[in-house]
Amino acid sequence: ALADHQVKQRALVRAQDLLEHNAISERDYEQAQGDAQQSQAETEAAREQVQVFGMDPDHASTQLLVKAPRAGVILDVGAAPGEFSQALSAPAPLATVADISSVWAVSDIYEQDLSAAKSGEEAQVTLNAYPNQRWAGHVSVVSDAVDPATRTLRVRVVLPNDGARIKPGMFGAIRILRSSA
Repeated sequence: ALADHQVKQRALVRAQDLLEHNAISERDYEQAQGDAQQSQAETEAAREQVQVFGMDPDHASTQLLVKAPRAGVILDVGAAPGEFSQALSAPAPLATVADISSVWAVSDIYEQDLSAAKSGEEAQVTLNAYPNQRWAGHVSVVSDAVDPATRTLRVRVVLPNDGARIKPGMFGAIRILRSSA
C-alpha cells in the first residue's frame, strides 16, 4: 500500500506540473488526484489493520504472534502464509487447537453386542502404534441408532492421555469389559 501510494503521489506531482504547462487536460489531473486520494485511504486502512494485530505499521514484519484462547496442541492449520483472514467471515478456522490430555476412542459395535456396551462400563484400548500396551478407559456414549448399512452402533471410550502418547487419528481396538452385575 505504501509503495502504491508513493507511485500515485509522484504521478500527481507530474500531473500538476503538466497541467501548469497545459500538457494534459484538467480531467487527467483530477484522475491523478483521485488516484492519490484513494491510495492514501488504502494506506491508512492497511495501517489500521496492522495496528489491530498489535503491530507497529512503521516496522513491518513477516511474522504475527497469534495467541490461542486455550491451552492445547495444534491439530490443524487452516491459514496459508501471507493470508489475511477476517475471523467472522472466514470459511475455516485459522487453526484447530485441542486439549489431548484425555482423548476419545470411537468404534463401531454390532447390534448383538449392544448389551455389553453400556455407558460407564470399563474398556481397554490397544493401539496399533503400541501393540503391547493397553489403555484403560470407560464407555461414555453409545449411539441411540443402528446404522442400517453396517448394522452397527457407535461407541465412544474416554481415555486419559498422560504424556500425550495417544495421537488423534490413531488406529486400534476397543475391548469392553463386562461387569458381573
